[in-house]
Amino acid sequence: MALECGFFNSVNGDRKYNAEQMSRYFENILSGGIFKRITNCMKVSAGSGMKLTVAAGAGLIDCHWFRAKAAETVTIPTAHAVLPRFDCIVARLNTSDSARAITLEVVSGTPAASPVAPDPVRTDTVHDLTLALVYVPAGASAITAANITDVRENEWYCGYVHSLVDTPVLKSYNSRYIAPGNNTTVAPINIMGFDANVDLLNVYINGFRVAPGVEYTINAATNSITILEPIDAGTIVDFEAWRPMMPDDVPDLAETVADMAQTITTMKADIEALEADTGWIDLAWATGITSSDPWALRIRRVGKSIFLRGLCLGVTEIDKQVATIPEGFRPNSGGHAWVGYCSSNNNTRAARLFIEETGEVIVRSTEGGAPTARDTISVSTSWLID
Repeated sequence: MALECGFFNSVNGDRKYNAEQMSRYFENILSGGIFKRITNCMKVSAGSGMKLTVAAGAGLIDCHWFRAKAAETVTIPTAHAVLPRFDCIVARLNTSDSARAITLEVVSGTPAASPVAPDPVRTDTVHDLTLALVYVPAGASAITAANITDVRENEWYCGYVHSLVDTPVLKSYNSRYIAPGNNTTVAPINIMGFDANVDLLNVYINGFRVAPGVEYTINAATNSITILEPIDAGTIVDFEAWRPMMPDDVPDLAETVADMAQTITTMKADIEALEADTGWIDLAWATGITSSDPWALRIRRVGKSIFLRGLCLGVTEIDKQVATIPEGFRPNSGGHAWVGYCSSNNNTRAARLFIEETGEVIVRSTEGGAPTARDTISVSTSWLID
């Protein structure tokens, strides 16, 4: 019968299994090779003279396991007097009845002017995992580190044990968005390759996780979300996407550390940008405009927030430019704020202060005609920039 199955309890000796059947359990689960997670697993290094050291480790060869609890020593045979050669250090499985073991072996190549390393033996009963190629110079009395080529990562020679079961794992991706103005409703996800049909998305607003469908919806076509309750300027929206990946796609430790370092660098830059403070910088008034002491015209940038303050005299027109905002401080779109000014007869009157994209600071009187030269006008306001 071609179909085999197992394992079942024996009743009066009717169910018996051999080592081959037990070992074949791994056949469709794990590949052959050595276990990468064991430090320096089976690494070959130079010893003294012609001796080499094979580090402790473990592995699988054609479903048969092996383990070296401590380092082993192997010896390279005497070098040829005239010609160099390549030897190989192998972990050899031999299933013949006379052997039935896994051993460490030195396989010597043929001496030649241009020597070639021997191929791993792969027969019905013998299967080699080649750990290292060793160049043996003519007449050599010692093997150095320069003579040893580590081939453990080479899949043909050896390779690492890995899963043959296509079980997906998850990797997380993160991004951050800061609302540029009040009543923001759309926030870009900004995660490369984000797929709303595959990736799992978590959204946090100012650190609190919000519910999909209740507090936001995903716009798959634009890779953005619509926030159902508009948020204010400066609100932080964090995105966390979990993406399924196959085992071969999972980054190794070096890649993971590099990703973490890049994430930390990006976060540090974001924090520094949010915390950067220029301090108060003096600005000049337009011609004919003076300060009402001690309120000289000053501007300040803290992260993406701009603050302008000052009191001025000398506005005698209904529509008057009083100053110019320098580049790097100008708003992305023009806007205005209501301001008050004190007239010479001690009455408070209303005006609007316009801050334009081009930097103009304009006072526009809205009631009672133009101010007089003695009227004190506030130009204090703030805005956000991208």
